[in-house]
Amino acid sequence: FRFDDHIKRLEYSCKYLNIKQENFGIIDTVRQKAREFLASDASRGFNGYIKTSVTGGDINNKGHFPAPRFCILFEPHKFHDDADRAKGFTTVLVKGGRPLPQIKTTCYSVGFHALASAPDCDESIYVENGTEITEGLISTFFMVKNGHIITAPLTRVLESISRAVVLQVAEENNIEVELRCPLVSEIAEAEEAFFAGSGKEIMPIVKINDTLLSGGKPGKLTLFLQQKFHELVARELASL
Repeated sequence: FRFDDHIKRLEYSCKYLNIKQENFGIIDTVRQKAREFLASDASRGFNGYIKTSVTGGDINNKGHFPAPRFCILFEPHKFHDDADRAKGFTTVLVKGGRPLPQIKTTCYSVGFHALASAPDCDESIYVENGTEITEGLISTFFMVKNGHIITAPLTRVLESISRAVVLQVAEENNIEVELRCPLVSEIAEAEEAFFAGSGKEIMPIVKINDTLLSGGKPGKLTLFLQQKFHELVARELASL
């Protein structure tokens, strides 16, 4: 879904980190291999991810990487289903955040360490400066308060493709969106909260630390956005 947007983000991330992917045609190779896979018999019934990882490779020239390495994985994955979304996620707050939020990296150690210490939780949520909620471990975080959505601005979080879809759906349905970091102090006042991400689309959050949200079940606005999100994805895929 929105493959070109993922590729553009990968290309930008390489450029930001001075990884010279163009020396080896990495972006072109990813596009080609994805097309070849989708045209092959192996893609029939395939449900999963196309994952690309790029490293600095063998040469580090003072923060410039002229000889990167990369791999492409076609990874089957069991995505979250309606039963998961009906149950919702339980989460834990963790002090920290994405070190370079403007690019996609695999630096998840802080969030996973917190999650390992909270076995009953499904995902951790980053809190920066002691009060500001930025994003989930591998998802965009949204809070619903006074009937409108609050989510961190792109200066603080990754430019998620799923985030863009949520904001598009909100605009199409006249739902107000406030672009700022939700505060930890607002959790008790929040009506709902949810994550958005490629593997989960929209996932309700029913608990943050010890605080239940919307009575411990998915909220009405979250369920509405779920439906509209699915409709938009189906619409775009049908037009390919």
